[in-house]
Amino acid sequence: MLSSLLAIADPEADLQFLEFDSPYLEQLRQLTDEGNYAGVEELCNEMAESGIFDVRILLVGMYAQTLENPLVGLSRVVEDLEILFGEAWPIIGPAEKKNKYAKGSLAWLLKQIRVDLDSQKVEETDLWKTWISGEITREELANFLAAIDEVKREIIAILEDDSDAPLQAFTDLIKWLKELSQLIPESPGESEELQEDSGDESTENKPSSVDQRGFMVGEGNGNLPQVQGSYHVQLLIQKMELFRFVVQKGDLFKAAIVASDMNEILTQFDPKKYFPELFSEYLYVMAGDANRISDAMEMRDTPQWQVLTELYKIDMAKFAKVKTDLL
Repeated sequence: MLSSLLAIADPEADLQFLEFDSPYLEQLRQLTDEGNYAGVEELCNEMAESGIFDVRILLVGMYAQTLENPLVGLSRVVEDLEILFGEAWPIIGPAEKKNKYAKGSLAWLLKQIRVDLDSQKVEETDLWKTWISGEITREELANFLAAIDEVKREIIAILEDDSDAPLQAFTDLIKWLKELSQLIPESPGESEELQEDSGDESTENKPSSVDQRGFMVGEGNGNLPQVQGSYHVQLLIQKMELFRFVVQKGDLFKAAIVASDMNEILTQFDPKKYFPELFSEYLYVMAGDANRISDAMEMRDTPQWQVLTELYKIDMAKFAKVKTDLL
């Protein structure tokens, strides 16, 4: 979209920026209220012919490219963002508060695309089924994520202190795409690579079977099932990313505020709050036999309890197999 708009513009024309009471801005408000984003895209074309490029209208206009297919459209948006915040940035308006307006409009654009992507997932649309069928490979999605991350870094560097909202929007969008990647079946090449990577692994560390819930059982140490963290985990990750960002910028006052919050979180850290799925099975099983297990805990001073405790610490597989004469 943006490259075609730039081609329309007259390179000899003087730069023009919109005033706060421009009729174009009123048109933008009317079109967005109506949900007519194709109309916003047409408005961008009309303005380009007059040599006007306004960051507020351009970013909203980019959304029209995602309406038919949010995932495919997102790739076009990323290309446009690279141009907008790259070669085109010097001619982009408005003349004042450009960073502020870019921040708000970009955050809106990225959030809206993520909502549309998630709607496809929740409603299990045909489009969603296409995405997870393997039509898009994990490798292609990984390359796309790398491109998004690169554009994100360039934009954050330009917006500087006005980048908090776009950074959060980028973080949420990238997280969603990574979750999508986990649902895409591995291509034959990827499966072979995984087998090669694990070829030197000792057989004594490999479990012999997998039970119906996905838990590894049998010989060896086994592995825990993959567990999704709660909303609090994602918020914690975002706070740590924000801390890294403000430190790199040298804004130690903001870094101290985030660090104070992080220190309080770590002091009062409750793993059940952050990984409820991980502990739900344990608590479910415990609830059924809590009284009898409590009675068994009265036997802590017995020799068998003490020996089994040591075995439990060093080899849980053998611990699971050994027979006891207690209870």
